[in-house]
Amino acid sequence: MAWLSGWKYRETLTINATDVDSDVTDFHYLVYLDSSNFNFGEAQSNGYDIRFTSSDGTTLLNYIREKHDATNQVAIYHVKIPLVSSSSDTIIYMYYGNSAASDGSTAYADVFNNQVAYYPLDGNANDLSGNYNGTWSGTEQYESGVLGQAAKFDGSSFINTTLDASTISDISVVAYINGQGSSGKLVGADIGGSGGRCFQFTADNNGALEYIYFLSDTNYPIVNGNTNVLDNTWHFIGVTHNTSNIYLYTDNNIDGSATSQGNYQKDSRIVQIGGFTNVYYVGLIGRVRIYSTALSSTQISLLYKMESKTLFTFGAEENLIQTVSGTLYDKNGNAMSVACPVFAIDKDAGDLLGSTTSNTDGTFTIDVTAESGTKVLFVTEYEGTYNGDTDIAGAWLDTVQ
Repeated sequence: MAWLSGWKYRETLTINATDVDSDVTDFHYLVYLDSSNFNFGEAQSNGYDIRFTSSDGTTLLNYIREKHDATNQVAIYHVKIPLVSSSSDTIIYMYYGNSAASDGSTAYADVFNNQVAYYPLDGNANDLSGNYNGTWSGTEQYESGVLGQAAKFDGSSFINTTLDASTISDISVVAYINGQGSSGKLVGADIGGSGGRCFQFTADNNGALEYIYFLSDTNYPIVNGNTNVLDNTWHFIGVTHNTSNIYLYTDNNIDGSATSQGNYQKDSRIVQIGGFTNVYYVGLIGRVRIYSTALSSTQISLLYKMESKTLFTFGAEENLIQTVSGTLYDKNGNAMSVACPVFAIDKDAGDLLGSTTSNTDGTFTIDVTAESGTKVLFVTEYEGTYNGDTDIAGAWLDTVQ
């Protein structure tokens, strides 16, 4: 298997075909790293040397780094994969261990198709795209969430984003919530009167999901779910809405549906999280994603599994470090009794693969970072006089096994 040049380590990340209901193209996948699946000490502390490739080991995939905290050993990356198959396992590689690598994280638009805004709510109200950052009204609070922190709403606080809902036609909203009470406003764009009514994604008086979309200020169909999501337990929730159908999702299951009567009206109104129309929410909200398309049930399922940290299977770490040991001899066949530098050089590329200094009995051990089959030229030299010879040098060729 080919190896990404310059990187020492890699891991295989596998999505099992049995977790994919139908083929998905050009979608984004969250990769969560912690001490159980990643050695933070072998990568740059800022994660700049992380790379993802396709199954061939060298074709780079676009990705965004959401966070990389080497101190607390947690990182979140989002990778765009061209095809995830429902008939065969999908394999990608994650590389790390290149101290000379610059930041490889790409632009938001290169990773997220139709994801207009993404609010992790992991200690702030920023949109990962940087386009529609939110600001708090009321007390800004965070507590432990599903991945990192989540925003805590106290029944009077909420977040104003700068995303205008009138710029979106087909829409999907997904999030994690841990709520209490009998009802609550989750995500929506509704001024509550006239001239700014788009949609409400809420929990109704029974604690079940409710989606309201405004065809006009006074004509607003309602779609209801069946599961109580305000039970002080984390739930993955979602709604998808296009001109054909509307689906509500709770914990990877369809929890309600209706035939669509069309898109909501194009009233200019910002999206708010945790409260609107003077009605608010008590509990935690995290990982709010807003799309300008109606996601498929397979995409919803993949989002649920990736954010539940169950989608990827991590393989054992592979590395290109080969330890080579030997002894330096003089022209008479005797072990060198002075310390000499030893260099390992890729014969074809000319790259330095490793270096060391021999012991005073001529022995040396050197770590060589190279693919199997690489032709390595080992070079040594001694500046000075040794057994009557001045400035001696030697070289020999070997092949990495």
